[in-house]
Amino acid sequence: MKAVSAKYRNRGGVLVEKKIEETRKIMIEIAASTGLGSQETLKISRELDTLINSFESYQSKLKGRKLSRKR
Repeated sequence: MKAVSAKYRNRGGVLVEKKIEETRKIMIEIAASTGLGSQETLKISRELDTLINSFESYQSKLKGRKLSRKR
């Protein structure tokens, strides 16, 4: 998880946002060719969920830090 956190810090999460978008595009392509319920689609969907959840968690932590600095 620490390696991912370093990516978040690079340009405010731009790299992670790009990775999320790339993974989403791949998932759509896989789903179109193998079906929504295929193991391949479900696997990449879980990977996408993990990326999104990690990114949102990191964003929440950043917002918390910004709020505490303002006080």
